[in-house]
Amino acid sequence: MNFEAMRVLDESKMLGDLQALGRHWRHATEIAEGVDLNDDLRGARQIVWGGMGGSAIGGDLLQATVGDELGIPVIANRGYELPTFVGPDTLVIAASYSGNTEETLSVVEQAHKAGAKLLCMTTGGELLRICRERGLSHIAIPGGLQPRCGVLYLFTPVLTALARLGYLSADRLRADGEETATMLASKAESYGREDGEAARLAYTLEGKMPVLYASSHVGAAVMRWQTQINENANMLLHYNLLPEMNHNEIVGWQHPAESISNMHVLFLRDKDEHKRVGQRLDLTEKLLTAEGGAAGVTTVSSEGVSRMARIFSLLILGDFTSYYLALLNGVDPSPVDRIERFKKLLADMPR
Repeated sequence: MNFEAMRVLDESKMLGDLQALGRHWRHATEIAEGVDLNDDLRGARQIVWGGMGGSAIGGDLLQATVGDELGIPVIANRGYELPTFVGPDTLVIAASYSGNTEETLSVVEQAHKAGAKLLCMTTGGELLRICRERGLSHIAIPGGLQPRCGVLYLFTPVLTALARLGYLSADRLRADGEETATMLASKAESYGREDGEAARLAYTLEGKMPVLYASSHVGAAVMRWQTQINENANMLLHYNLLPEMNHNEIVGWQHPAESISNMHVLFLRDKDEHKRVGQRLDLTEKLLTAEGGAAGVTTVSSEGVSRMARIFSLLILGDFTSYYLALLNGVDPSPVDRIERFKKLLADMPR
């Protein structure tokens, strides 16, 4: 199949947005360097990241990439309500690309009432109005993208802000960030070719139900694979993390045989996975290959020196694979009509 001819489906030119991820990283960093940050953002004992969809993954990425250096808990909060412990010692990061996500606006109101430290990110909307009205620290990011394509604008500025506030080493961030930006640009170029790894993987997954397994420490990349394949390719993807999967789901690979035979298993691997988890992943692959009855198994390994670069090497492959799967499914990867229709129906319901 000729991907070049199929790109006519990509009416909103998502491919260009994916190929610009390296530039997004650097631009987002520049934006954050010039933002005014209130001193009261310093000294938090925990971080709660409030957001939904593409605006929420930043919390998971923060824990996955720099959680070891932060040394304080990081919680991704997807919903209307904040944990009851949130107070003056909590830094709440509220992210909404549109600025009108009702769950995130609810979180901002609760955080403000609880006296929490608040840092917001948005392109505009109600959230930007609230920030300006109340003098809240905020990072205004560029609009014009699908929120899921703006993932780096919703994540990278926070890294710079946290370094400026003393939570992270600016030197380490600079080195890891440069490696990551360079890797993203290089991978975007190679994955943009129709004979590249992402296109080949999409062919492998065409017509199959993807099932993704990985160590829990790369869970952020795993969740990104799921949401990108959901939204871009209009497909389901099931995932689970090890070691938990070995305590329950591994037994489920028996029935119904007809469904299992149409599943293709993806393993995401990373050199920092716990030794025993690595052994578990090896054994799980062997068992599923020998007894599982799946349509096939593919293993993908992260690339890079820093953990940040390695996590994003897994993430960008999923982004491009979801793009090519959309074309193979005959759909434009940008629109999310069901989400928009759902929002309209929900807006008509009493609050």
